Amino acid sequence: MEEVGSSLKAMKPVRKKQAPFPPKPSGIMERLKDRFRGEKGRMAKELEQALKMARREPANTKVRVKIAEIYQKIGDNEKAIAEY
Repeated sequence: MEEVGSSLKAMKPVRKKQAPFPPKPSGIMERLKDRFRGEKGRMAKELEQALKMARREPANTKVRVKIAEIYQKIGDNEKAIAEY
């Protein structure tokens, strides 16, 4: 008869599977930070598109005003004033 201790040594330890994604932030400040980061990324894409349109149509004043508004939202007031 085998000893109980020797069969336990032969067994491999069972590992818990980890979640493939990190847990979502639970605090309100973390959620607000994530939302703000997303908004900045969206503004950067809008700015990129508006700049492309301005290069294609330099006389389009609506695009220039939109670019100035985006710069103002980002906080770059010098560039916003230059666009106005």
